[in-house]
Order: sequence, then structure tokens, then C-alpha cells
Amino acid sequence: KNKGLKECSFKVGFQKDFVHDVSVLIDLGLNKHPDVAKQIIKPPSKNIRIRDAEIIRVIMKGMKNGKRTTLTLDCIAKFNPKWNFAAGDIDTGTPISIMAQMILQGQIQNHGVFPPEQIVPSTLFFLELRNRGMRIKSAISYR
Repeated sequence: KNKGLKECSFKVGFQKDFVHDVSVLIDLGLNKHPDVAKQIIKPPSKNIRIRDAEIIRVIMKGMKNGKRTTLTLDCIAKFNPKWNFAAGDIDTGTPISIMAQMILQGQIQNHGVFPPEQIVPSTLFFLELRNRGMRIKSAISYR
């Protein structure tokens, strides 16, 4: 709030077939019986290669120099063949792994609960994302 944030929302988009399949599993009650679900839904064999990508998009709107400004940031994560992890695994686990390593190396010294933008060295953080194959693309538009 002290940085001018007035509204924040989260949206996720899934393919219609995926949403349908998950809905069927929920309708069958498999979400209430995890042991049964584990028998039916098995992880893919290590011989199966997943090749996917995910984009996490942040859209910020505001005023800059008297003009309406929109900043769009896309974080692109792709399947990592070295780790054999899908894009969703990469964009979920990599950021927190980087921050944990920063804590261990003394690059983050604060104790307690903080928003990342207050304590994580951003330049180093984004460099580490890039080193692990995640890319950030930005675009600014003015009206």
C-alpha cells in the first residue's frame, strides 16, 4: 500500500480439457479419497519427456509523468531437460529455492515475514532466475 498499490488480483488459465478432466475426478469424489486417487493418477514414467512452457504475467497500471502507463512483465518458464521438470515445477520451485540459497549465503539477513520486494536483492534474484532458464520480458505502454 505504501508504494501506491490500490488493487491486486490473481487469475490462472487452464486448457478446457484439463478443467473438464479435473472436474470429472472431483465429481467422482477422488479429491476426498487421496489413496484411491494415487492408484488411478500415477506420475509419468521417467522415460516420458514433458516439453511445456508457462508464462506468468504481471500487469501494472498507473500514472507516470501525467500519462496512463501500463507495464507488462512476463516470466517465461520452460521444461528443463537437465532436471526433467515441467514448466509448472520450474516456476513454482525455482524462486523459493533461489531465496533459500540467498538466506544460506547471507544475502538475505532479515528474520520474520516480509514481502519479497522488501528484502530480496532484486538484481541478483532476476540474474539467478535467468541462470536457471527463466526469462523476464517487459513492455511499457503509455496513453
